[in-house]
Amino acid sequence: MLTNHVHLLIRKHKLTGEEMAKLLEAAARQQLCDAGLVPQQHPVFSADVCDVHKSDPASVRRCVRYIEGNVRKHNLPVVRHDFLSACDNWPFHQRNGPHRGAPR
Repeated sequence: MLTNHVHLLIRKHKLTGEEMAKLLEAAARQQLCDAGLVPQQHPVFSADVCDVHKSDPASVRRCVRYIEGNVRKHNLPVVRHDFLSACDNWPFHQRNGPHRGAPR
């Protein structure tokens, strides 16, 4: 999270990118309001959502580097959370057996 925008890299999900963004925006907005950082009626997020699909591990890694570089450019620390996991070469990983599209 930067001072004027947010970058999220989210693994493929049953919801669309727009649906996930809407849910995350609502939760983040509520947290900011609950913390007294913004008034209830204050707009926190704009209507601009850039939903870009990353379909291979190399693209995911480039995106991570871009996000981390953007954070550093704003002189903010790169934050890593315990609930996040590194790229496991999805969709080509073999965690629970072969997946469609996996190299043979």
